[in-house]
Formats: sequence, structure tokens, C-alpha cells
Amino acid sequence: MQLGKKDAELKTLKDNQSDQSKLDQMLADRFTVVAKAKKLGLSDEDFKGKTNTQIVHAAVLKKLGDAAVKDRSDDYVQAFFDSLTGDVGDFDPVAAHLRDGKPANYGGNSNGSDDRQKAHNEMLDHLTNAWKSPTPVNNPVRQ
Repeated sequence: MQLGKKDAELKTLKDNQSDQSKLDQMLADRFTVVAKAKKLGLSDEDFKGKTNTQIVHAAVLKKLGDAAVKDRSDDYVQAFFDSLTGDVGDFDPVAAHLRDGKPANYGGNSNGSDDRQKAHNEMLDHLTNAWKSPTPVNNPVRQ
């Protein structure tokens, strides 16, 4: 009888410990969702009494309108939420190009110190001014 009682007590302690880790994870998830939703314009009043899924739906609804969440699955709305809050990965070169108007590997500056920029400026200079000095007759290019 004593052994059964100890087993039950041990199981209760293990359940409480796992409940604590679950609670910690739930709090971390809630904090993340609330912080991201605030970026999209929700206030503290919008979070009271709502689950994380409801907060995500409310944030996407506020940002994109009813058509973005109507008849959509929770995963679909979560993906919208993640993309709106910047959780789409590390670096997107297409988005960077559209945002900045420069290729992702652009390293030059406007004063022509970059080799590519220097070569381009030399080509433009040649095209603009080549007619001003005619090629001499003894130039191997003319022969």
C-alpha cells in the first residue's frame, strides 16, 4: 500500500513539473504574440480575454481587412501574421531589391570608387568623347 501511495505522489510531482514547463512556454508564446500584434496596431484592450489565435486573427483583420481572414484556416492566418510581423526568414534578396532599388551585392558608392562603377564611367566617357579625337591613319584598328 505504501509503495502505491509513493508512486502516485511521484506521478503528481512529475505532472506538476511538466505543467510548469508548459506554463512557461505558454507565457513565452503569449508575450511574443502580444508584442507582434502591438506592432500591427492592436492595443492592450484588444488582448483581454482572448486566446493567441484570436489575437492573431484580430491583428490580421485590422491590418488587411475582413477578406484576409474570412473563411481561412488558422494556419493560413498565422502565415499572414508572420509575414506582416517580419517572421519570414533571415534575408530575402528580392524584398531587399524592391525596398532599396539596389542589388543585394551592391557594394559601390556614388563617387565611383567601385571597380564596376569606374569601368562604367570610363565606357560612358569613351562613348561621349570618342568622336572628338579621330583615330589616326596609322592606327592598327583602321587597317
